[in-house]
Amino acid sequence: MWTVIIWLIVGITLGRIYSFLKREANLEKEKAQLEHDKKEEEFQENVKHLEWIHHRLVHEHKERENVDYMIKFKEFIKQLKGKPEL
Repeated sequence: MWTVIIWLIVGITLGRIYSFLKREANLEKEKAQLEHDKKEEEFQENVKHLEWIHHRLVHEHKERENVDYMIKFKEFIKQLKGKPEL
């Protein structure tokens, strides 16, 4: 009789420990996802800023778009936009 009770207690305790560890693992995954999302958002903001700089060079400072460094700058921005991985 006591053996059954002890096994029940052990089983319940192990179930609780498993549930706790599973929740902790899920929290770690969520934390990692939030960190990734934050980095992705910062990356996208940087790309937008580079586009703004390019636009400003062309329209405010009257840089020609067909010179080599402006072409390369625009290609660089396009590459960044097509590559969202960090």
